Amino acid sequence: MKKLLILSLFVCMLTLSAFAAQLSDTNDERIEYRYSIMYARSEAHRIGMGAVLEYLGDSVTTDLQDAYDSFVGAYDGLEDAVAAEDFDALWDTRLEMIDVAEDFRTEAREILGDDTAAARAAVAAALLENEEYLASLEKDVYDNHVDLVLNIFDNGVEVSEEKLAGLEEQGADTTDAEAELDEVKGMRGTLEEKLGDAYDACIGDLILVCDSDEFTDYVEYRRQTHEGFKEVARLALQAAHMNWVDKMRERLDADEEKLLALDIDTTEYEEDLEEIRALLGEAEALYADGDFAGGRDKTREARELYVDALKGIREALQEARAAALEASRAEREARAAKKPKPTADTDDGTTGNGTTANNTGAMA
Repeated sequence: MKKLLILSLFVCMLTLSAFAAQLSDTNDERIEYRYSIMYARSEAHRIGMGAVLEYLGDSVTTDLQDAYDSFVGAYDGLEDAVAAEDFDALWDTRLEMIDVAEDFRTEAREILGDDTAAARAAVAAALLENEEYLASLEKDVYDNHVDLVLNIFDNGVEVSEEKLAGLEEQGADTTDAEAELDEVKGMRGTLEEKLGDAYDACIGDLILVCDSDEFTDYVEYRRQTHEGFKEVARLALQAAHMNWVDKMRERLDADEEKLLALDIDTTEYEEDLEEIRALLGEAEALYADGDFAGGRDKTREARELYVDALKGIREALQEARAAALEASRAEREARAAKKPKPTADTDDGTTGNGTTANNTGAMA
């Protein structure tokens, strides 16, 4: 029974553990991707802010310079967050940088007054001058995006294969789940191609979101890969549940064989076993239809009835053993009562009838 419960726990943890493993194994790629986006945007801001400082020249105020220095100093916070894989710290630092950039913008507007056209032109010129550099940062974002997407995909394949191998070792039939996983694995190349097409169509947007057919196709195809992995998990879960039912049936067959060999009235317990088998049949049908909640309810009923039946059998055996011991004791006492009682010798050497104990010897 303990092994069956362990298998049930394994079934319940299957999907959750796969999901957690995918996330933990891709933490590096996830934080590098977010950092690359933040860094690229921050560099565009820094270049623009530097152009404003250069345009203002001697008109730069202390507050404006402090804002710029604070913005640049926050880069260390981004790098520390990446090193610690601290997503919250990374996001908090970026929000602080956005606030500082807004303070810079407000201070610059107060200095410029209504004369902002020339300053805007200076910013545009600086961004154009650094166009190749900013494009390289955008390419870094894309590369990190590709690494993240494909690593999540590859980890999904690896985790699924490990789980299916474990189920197969338990005796589960994983044929359908393995076939589905093979189909998903075949989608990797197309996923990478569609990701490249989306990048080409969304040049200039660091998070690859744009109004284009290529981007729409990529999003839809990636959704299909996610659905594929979900179907693998569903089929694996189904196989695990079905395997539990098969193991339980094997246990019932073995128990019934032992039950019939017992010297007790087993009619009641045989009926329990048949009811358990009926519940397992209902559970199997529900699992086959994908109703895992309903199937688990039926298997829970079957387990509870099985435990009760075993308890009843043990009590019946104890009663039978107690009755057998009592019968054996009574039989011994009856035999003892039927035996003749031995006669004792008298003190003067004669037996109870007055003759001497060695009278026969004397006659000889």
